[in-house]
Amino acid sequence: MASETMLKAPRPTQPMRLARLIAMKEEVQDRLSRVEADRRRQAKPPESDAQERAIEFENDEVLDRLSESLNVQLTDILTAIRRIEVGIGNRCAVCGRRIDERRILVLPQATRCRRCA
Repeated sequence: MASETMLKAPRPTQPMRLARLIAMKEEVQDRLSRVEADRRRQAKPPESDAQERAIEFENDEVLDRLSESLNVQLTDILTAIRRIEVGIGNRCAVCGRRIDERRILVLPQATRCRRCA
């Protein structure tokens, strides 16, 4: 009886997934442009104070890692979008099996089944 009262998540259709991926892409691109803007602001001549230089160096490292992470996310999203556009978005890129709908619901950018991930 408890299972009857549980709400089921809607099945992720390709148009729903595509819309979600496009929204994710726009969000990641916005975050990436803000990181790049911060990097440009950081590109001023270094401070003469050693402590300030150390803080700037740490900030640069954080921005570099954040930029790398966002670029990976963007690549994953764009890959998933392209796979949907050519009609293979719900198939694993490694084994060709169907990607479980629950996985797609949680990770719309997934291009691999759980087994191959």
